[in-house]
Amino acid sequence: MDKHIAIINENGEMWMKLKPISPRDKSFTEGLLQKLIFNEPTLLPVGEIDSDYSHLIPLGQEVSVRAGSIDVLFLTPEGRICIVETKLWRNPEAHRTVVAQIIDYAKALANMSFMDFCEAVTKTKGEESTNFLFKKIRKKHRDFDEIELQQNIQDSLSHGRFLLLIVGDRIYPEVALLAESIHSAPHLEFNLALAELSLYHLGKDSQLLVIPKVVGRKLEKTRAVVKIQYEEKKPEIEVTAFEIEPPKGKTNAKVFMSSMPRGFSDIFLPIYESWVRSKFVISWGTVGFTLRCKHGGKLKTILEAYPSYMSIFTEKWCRKKNLPTEICTKFQTAVKKIGAANRIISENRVYLYFRDVTIGEYGQLLSEIDNTARQIISSLENE
Repeated sequence: MDKHIAIINENGEMWMKLKPISPRDKSFTEGLLQKLIFNEPTLLPVGEIDSDYSHLIPLGQEVSVRAGSIDVLFLTPEGRICIVETKLWRNPEAHRTVVAQIIDYAKALANMSFMDFCEAVTKTKGEESTNFLFKKIRKKHRDFDEIELQQNIQDSLSHGRFLLLIVGDRIYPEVALLAESIHSAPHLEFNLALAELSLYHLGKDSQLLVIPKVVGRKLEKTRAVVKIQYEEKKPEIEVTAFEIEPPKGKTNAKVFMSSMPRGFSDIFLPIYESWVRSKFVISWGTVGFTLRCKHGGKLKTILEAYPSYMSIFTEKWCRKKNLPTEICTKFQTAVKKIGAANRIISENRVYLYFRDVTIGEYGQLLSEIDNTARQIISSLENE
């Protein structure tokens, strides 16, 4: 039985009873649902799923990729990518394929470069596509660093780090059973969630009341375990997979260190080996890696590293990754005598390029980074 919504007056009496739109009502189409989401991204309950996606900027509808057309594509001001696929209750056949479909889109994006991404979104070629993309973003979010945003988008693409969101007027519980499709992409680092937009007639006119709700979510996936968790006593599924070799296009420690400036890899190697032996999780992308730790059932990013630059614990980075402020402040104090690091910290940027430091300064910096990362793990374990 469909649930009605009652609007009560100040005396506790029924003032209005709102009737839900029937799933068989063909006046409400997937096209209308896509337009609604694109125009009002705040209707998507992404804050309940992952707070990193709370401020979505709409990039396009029917965005063409090798696997087909993405219904709606969003980006956050920090360069995180959200793929939305819409499905209506009255299309059961589409529900049986939607998980595989959205993961195919994720695979297609993960094989793109930043320039490919710009061209797909703007439908233009070359540098002009990059300018058009930044114009789109600037309309919704004026304050951003173009170079940093480009790096973050490339990082999201390289790691397959996306939010995949299936949205409908209702979601079939059987979608939970399609874990096989998720298992087919162990190299991607996506979050998958299901959301409903319940629609109600508002009075006798054509206005509608829209109520968003998270139906289910897949916790952040490592390469070894896929876990799906559903709300409201819907099925729980856990699929355990074997570790596989990194897919074609992913880098590794040997390639990474051979690409570093001369002499830097000798300092990096023992620190890296200690990270491998410790409680860190190292996730390789096409160029670099992220250093992460397990926290609250998820993987928390501590550091991003590339052969020629890496993130450091500036105020901006720590706020972005929700890292302990006091520990990061100690790091900032410890590296103040390193000129390049001090500039990055004072300008509140994120990445330090190795060309700006000597080998000795790099050794001191890496030692402080290692110490800070271990303090962060210890702090999170004690929470």
